[in-house]
Amino acid sequence: MKRPLSKSYDFFALCAWMVTSLIFAVDPIWHYGAFLNDFRGYYAAAYVFRNGSNPYDYFQTSRALLEITGYMGNNPYYYVPWVAWAFTPLTFLPFRISFLIWNGINLVLWIIGLRQIKVLLHIPYSGWRLYALYFVVTLSFAWVTFRFGQIGFLIMIFMLSALIAAQSEKWTQSGVWLALCLIKPNVTIVPVAAICLWLLLKRVWNPIIVVVSINVLLLIFSLIVMPKWYEPLAISHAFDAINYDTDGPGNLIRDRINPTMMGVMKVLNVNHKLALSFYAAAIVFGFLIIILTVQKAKSVLDVALISFTLWLLLTPYAQTSDYIILVVVFVFLANERIKPPIIKIFGLLVISIAPLFGTTPLNSYVMVVYLAGLLALYYIQRQ
Repeated sequence: MKRPLSKSYDFFALCAWMVTSLIFAVDPIWHYGAFLNDFRGYYAAAYVFRNGSNPYDYFQTSRALLEITGYMGNNPYYYVPWVAWAFTPLTFLPFRISFLIWNGINLVLWIIGLRQIKVLLHIPYSGWRLYALYFVVTLSFAWVTFRFGQIGFLIMIFMLSALIAAQSEKWTQSGVWLALCLIKPNVTIVPVAAICLWLLLKRVWNPIIVVVSINVLLLIFSLIVMPKWYEPLAISHAFDAINYDTDGPGNLIRDRINPTMMGVMKVLNVNHKLALSFYAAAIVFGFLIIILTVQKAKSVLDVALISFTLWLLLTPYAQTSDYIILVVVFVFLANERIKPPIIKIFGLLVISIAPLFGTTPLNSYVMVVYLAGLLALYYIQRQ
């Protein structure tokens, strides 16, 4: 039976986590122009689709954003077509109300996701220790995903569901979740491919067939619903918004530096040719590690932890809000033994406080670097 003092700790830790999460979910609506960036893109794409136009046409979505929100901003649509379809019901509501509903959904997904992490990692404790851990990862990872109305929480739920289903050998169900993870390929394509390759080596065919079948069917359906939807992506400067801040198509404001390896080397003023050479070598080395992991890993969890961490270290394009999936890696490391303990404590502390110094590309990327280092140390010591 718990002592009254322990119950008080539980209550205050739970309140700290829940209140913080709620504030992060609601607060962006008061910073209308500065935040909501990703949700603006989803809403505009869905709005354009609902009105019979192509959501990949940046001229159409920017005009829609000017009409709906008062400014164009930097929100071309780069996701798969079915993301726009999913957001269509929200376009029947005013923008701000839609955002509150969406971030309310995100809040629920965040709570469910943390519960899934506890199940996936078989965390034995509960109470204030668990809620304190939830509070830390909310401050470190979740706040920026809430701020921009990102679909990162959804991807996290899909991946966790896939891994839990795989642990229970519910292969078809796992394949469905893995297929849904591909709504944001720049974050998930390599981890999903690594998991599928691992399953292939284990002669588990069902999830691979399901992943391929679902995405092929969705692609065919998208071509029926929106013929030639891909054409705007083939025009010159279609991907300018990845490397520049824009205010509508063709209006480049400044260079955009992303929290990626190349972005950080740009911040550090590394010679461009040297940076490209280092990046190429890092990609080769990283993919060799992923291939070795696929060959040697005893569990699908090992494949997911290593492939997600390495891919977010190496991907040519990501934003800080995409790091939400790394909560799984953080919680995993927090509950495993690494020697000497001071290295783990220092690393997790750096990751926890890095966002407090702002979401600069360097500060954000440091989180991934430390996670990768700690994860490498853990697996080296486990051998």
